[in-house]
Amino acid sequence: YFNAVELLLNAVEEAGLKAIFTTKLFHEAPETEEHFAKLTKHFSTNTTIMAYDFFNEPLYFDSLERKKEDVYYITKKWHAIQKTNAPNQMSTIGLACQRELFEWDPNIVNVDFISFHPYEYEPDQVRNELYWYYKFVNKPWIIGETGIPSNNDSIPYENQVAFAKKTLLQTFNCGGMGYSWWQYKDVEWGG
Repeated sequence: YFNAVELLLNAVEEAGLKAIFTTKLFHEAPETEEHFAKLTKHFSTNTTIMAYDFFNEPLYFDSLERKKEDVYYITKKWHAIQKTNAPNQMSTIGLACQRELFEWDPNIVNVDFISFHPYEYEPDQVRNELYWYYKFVNKPWIIGETGIPSNNDSIPYENQVAFAKKTLLQTFNCGGMGYSWWQYKDVEWGG
């Protein structure tokens, strides 16, 4: 497994990029935390890994109801594992939207920065969420995912360009530290 990851990271490095390594840690499954400790130790000197994403979009993928206090201590443990084994790499968590605030509050999770994933379900929703991050999030943040899919038929590429320009500018103006795109073309999630 680590050899396969190494091959992927070599390809990322050759492309001149950095990686945020998405993991799926479950506090209730200690073997995931043990694996994470081995992973971070093994790749501790790999400069292609910029950060580890402890849990991507818990709103959708964490089926347990949690108290904020529990989330604080869970992420504190994960952060300690990561910093003990890979102190020169960072940590993040991918949050889907403000609905996660009730459990996975961006101001209490123990990470170096937040990776937000805002999408345009309503007109100007993303720009409004970016402003909310600016006003209420007290740690560094990036846009880890955003976008509108296009096939240049039902949604023209020009709409993507306009959305990218206005949300990239808003990210910059609201203090965001990075911006990345998701769903470049039409995506079929199924089900």
